[in-house]
Amino acid sequence: MPGWWPPPPCATPTGSAAWCCATSGASGGDRDRSSRLFQNRIVYPSRDDAIERFKLIPRQPCTNEWYVAHIARHSVRPVGPGGPSDPTRPSPAEATAWAWKFDWRLFARTDQHPLSVTLPQLGRASCPVASIYGEHSRVVPAERARRLDELLGGRPSVTIPDARHHLMVDQPIAFVTALRTLLATW
Repeated sequence: MPGWWPPPPCATPTGSAAWCCATSGASGGDRDRSSRLFQNRIVYPSRDDAIERFKLIPRQPCTNEWYVAHIARHSVRPVGPGGPSDPTRPSPAEATAWAWKFDWRLFARTDQHPLSVTLPQLGRASCPVASIYGEHSRVVPAERARRLDELLGGRPSVTIPDARHHLMVDQPIAFVTALRTLLATW
Protein backbone atom coordinates (compact mmCIF):
# COMPACT_ATOMS: atom_id res chain seq x y z
CA MET A 1 0.00 0.00 0.00
CA PRO A 2 1.95 3.04 -1.20
CA GLY A 3 1.88 6.10 1.00
CA TRP A 4 1.30 4.43 4.38
CA TRP A 5 3.02 5.55 7.54
CA PRO A 6 4.32 4.38 9.92
CA PRO A 7 5.42 1.08 8.44
CA PRO A 8 4.39 -1.96 10.42
CA PRO A 9 7.33 -4.01 11.73
CA CYS A 10 8.84 -6.29 9.08
CA ALA A 11 6.33 -5.06 6.49
CA THR A 12 7.05 -5.36 2.81
CA PRO A 13 5.50 -2.55 0.76
CA THR A 14 3.19 -3.73 -1.97
CA GLY A 15 2.02 -1.97 -5.08
CA SER A 16 4.12 0.10 -7.39
CA ALA A 17 7.86 0.40 -7.09
CA ALA A 18 9.42 3.74 -6.27
CA TRP A 19 11.57 4.76 -9.19
CA CYS A 20 14.21 7.40 -9.22
CA CYS A 21 15.02 9.73 -12.08
CA ALA A 22 13.34 12.67 -13.73
CA THR A 23 10.65 12.02 -16.33
CA SER A 24 10.05 15.55 -17.50
CA GLY A 25 8.84 15.42 -21.05
CA ALA A 26 8.14 11.68 -21.13
CA SER A 27 5.19 10.87 -23.27
CA GLY A 28 1.96 9.02 -22.69
CA GLY A 29 1.84 6.18 -20.21
CA ASP A 30 5.37 6.62 -18.86
CA ARG A 31 4.65 10.17 -17.70
CA ASP A 32 1.29 9.31 -16.15
CA ARG A 33 2.58 6.17 -14.46
CA SER A 34 5.73 7.74 -13.08
CA SER A 35 3.85 10.82 -11.85
CA ARG A 36 1.52 8.57 -9.85
CA LEU A 37 4.46 6.65 -8.44
CA PHE A 38 6.32 9.77 -7.35
CA GLN A 39 3.27 11.25 -5.63
CA ASN A 40 3.32 8.32 -3.20
CA ARG A 41 6.19 8.76 -0.78
CA ILE A 42 6.93 5.11 -0.52
CA VAL A 43 9.09 3.93 2.33
CA TYR A 44 10.79 0.58 2.69
CA PRO A 45 11.44 -1.47 5.83
CA SER A 46 15.15 -1.83 5.04
CA ARG A 47 17.88 -0.26 2.96
CA ASP A 48 18.24 -3.47 0.95
CA ASP A 49 14.51 -3.49 0.13
CA ALA A 50 14.73 0.07 -1.19
CA ILE A 51 17.86 -0.61 -3.25
CA GLU A 52 16.29 -3.72 -4.75
CA ARG A 53 13.39 -1.62 -6.08
CA PHE A 54 15.58 1.03 -7.75
CA LYS A 55 14.86 1.50 -11.48
CA LEU A 56 15.88 4.04 -14.06
CA ILE A 57 13.06 6.24 -15.38
CA PRO A 58 12.44 6.00 -18.18
CA ARG A 59 13.33 2.34 -18.19
CA GLN A 60 16.07 1.48 -20.59
CA PRO A 61 18.60 -1.26 -21.20
CA CYS A 62 21.91 -0.69 -19.50
CA THR A 63 25.26 -2.43 -19.94
CA ASN A 64 26.80 -0.61 -16.95
CA GLU A 65 24.76 -2.38 -14.24
CA TRP A 66 27.54 -1.76 -11.71
CA TYR A 67 26.96 1.96 -12.14
CA VAL A 68 23.18 1.67 -11.66
CA ALA A 69 23.84 -0.37 -8.48
CA HIS A 70 26.20 2.35 -7.24
CA ILE A 71 23.56 5.04 -7.86
CA ALA A 72 20.93 2.95 -6.06
CA ARG A 73 23.14 2.46 -2.99
CA HIS A 74 23.64 6.23 -2.71
CA SER A 75 20.03 7.22 -3.46
CA VAL A 76 18.36 6.09 -0.24
CA ARG A 77 18.20 7.72 3.16
CA PRO A 78 17.12 6.59 6.62
CA VAL A 79 13.68 7.71 7.81
CA GLY A 80 12.79 8.23 11.46
CA PRO A 81 9.51 7.95 13.32
CA GLY A 82 8.26 11.27 11.90
CA GLY A 83 7.84 9.80 8.42
CA PRO A 84 9.45 10.65 5.06
CA SER A 85 8.64 14.38 5.36
CA ASP A 86 10.34 14.69 8.76
CA PRO A 87 13.36 17.03 8.35
CA THR A 88 15.41 15.17 10.96
CA ARG A 89 17.80 12.59 9.62
CA PRO A 90 18.30 9.60 11.88
CA SER A 91 21.42 7.51 11.68
CA PRO A 92 21.07 4.22 9.75
CA ALA A 93 20.93 2.38 13.09
CA GLU A 94 18.01 4.58 14.26
CA ALA A 95 16.04 4.28 11.00
CA THR A 96 12.49 2.96 11.16
CA ALA A 97 12.32 2.84 7.36
CA TRP A 98 14.18 3.93 4.21
CA ALA A 99 13.15 6.35 1.43
CA TRP A 100 14.60 7.95 -1.70
CA LYS A 101 16.78 11.05 -1.29
CA PHE A 102 15.43 13.08 -4.19
CA ASP A 103 13.01 15.98 -3.79
CA TRP A 104 9.45 14.69 -4.28
CA ARG A 105 8.27 18.20 -5.22
CA LEU A 106 10.06 17.86 -8.55
CA PHE A 107 7.39 15.37 -9.59
CA ALA A 108 4.37 17.23 -8.21
CA ARG A 109 1.65 17.86 -10.73
CA THR A 110 1.35 21.59 -11.32
CA ASP A 111 -0.39 23.71 -13.94
CA GLN A 112 2.98 24.70 -15.30
CA HIS A 113 6.06 22.50 -15.28
CA PRO A 114 9.12 24.33 -13.86
CA LEU A 115 11.09 23.69 -17.06
CA SER A 116 8.48 25.47 -19.18
CA VAL A 117 9.36 28.66 -17.32
CA THR A 118 13.11 28.06 -17.25
CA LEU A 119 13.78 27.05 -20.87
CA PRO A 120 12.92 30.37 -22.55
CA GLN A 121 15.07 32.15 -19.97
CA LEU A 122 18.06 29.98 -20.91
CA GLY A 123 18.09 31.47 -24.41
CA ARG A 124 18.61 34.91 -22.84
CA ALA A 125 21.25 33.78 -20.36
CA SER A 126 24.43 35.84 -20.22
CA CYS A 127 26.50 32.83 -19.15
CA PRO A 128 27.47 29.87 -21.36
CA VAL A 129 24.66 27.37 -21.96
CA ALA A 130 24.75 24.11 -23.91
CA SER A 131 22.55 21.07 -24.37
CA ILE A 132 23.61 17.44 -24.39
CA TYR A 133 21.21 14.69 -25.48
CA GLY A 134 21.26 10.95 -25.96
CA GLU A 135 20.73 9.86 -29.56
CA HIS A 136 18.00 7.40 -28.53
CA SER A 137 16.42 9.37 -25.66
CA ARG A 138 12.69 8.85 -25.18
CA VAL A 139 12.53 11.96 -22.98
CA VAL A 140 14.31 14.27 -25.44
CA PRO A 141 13.65 12.81 -28.90
CA ALA A 142 15.16 14.50 -31.96
CA GLU A 143 12.19 16.85 -32.56
CA ARG A 144 12.12 18.04 -28.94
CA ALA A 145 15.89 18.51 -29.01
CA ARG A 146 15.54 20.62 -32.16
CA ARG A 147 12.90 22.83 -30.48
CA LEU A 148 15.05 23.20 -27.39
CA ASP A 149 18.02 24.18 -29.52
CA GLU A 150 15.85 26.88 -31.13
CA LEU A 151 14.92 28.19 -27.67
CA LEU A 152 18.59 28.29 -26.74
CA GLY A 153 19.34 30.50 -29.73
CA GLY A 154 22.17 28.64 -31.44
CA ARG A 155 24.03 27.66 -28.29
CA PRO A 156 26.17 24.51 -28.52
CA SER A 157 24.28 21.23 -28.80
CA VAL A 158 25.81 17.75 -28.55
CA THR A 159 24.13 14.43 -29.33
CA ILE A 160 25.79 11.46 -27.66
CA PRO A 161 25.70 8.46 -30.06
CA ASP A 162 24.25 5.16 -28.82
CA ALA A 163 22.93 6.81 -25.63
CA ARG A 164 19.44 7.02 -24.23
CA HIS A 165 18.23 9.43 -21.53
CA HIS A 166 20.73 8.51 -18.82
CA LEU A 167 23.88 9.66 -20.57
CA MET A 168 26.28 9.07 -17.71
CA VAL A 169 25.05 5.49 -17.34
CA ASP A 170 24.89 4.71 -21.09
CA GLN A 171 28.02 6.38 -22.42
CA PRO A 172 30.09 7.78 -19.52
CA ILE A 173 33.27 8.34 -21.55
CA ALA A 174 31.48 10.10 -24.41
CA PHE A 175 29.50 12.23 -21.94
CA VAL A 176 32.59 13.34 -20.01
CA THR A 177 34.42 14.02 -23.30
CA ALA A 178 31.53 16.23 -24.47
CA LEU A 179 31.53 18.12 -21.16
CA ARG A 180 35.28 18.65 -21.21
CA THR A 181 35.16 19.85 -24.82
CA LEU A 182 32.38 22.34 -24.03
CA LEU A 183 34.13 23.59 -20.90
CA ALA A 184 37.41 24.02 -22.82
CA THR A 185 35.67 26.29 -25.35
CA TRP A 186 34.16 28.51 -22.65
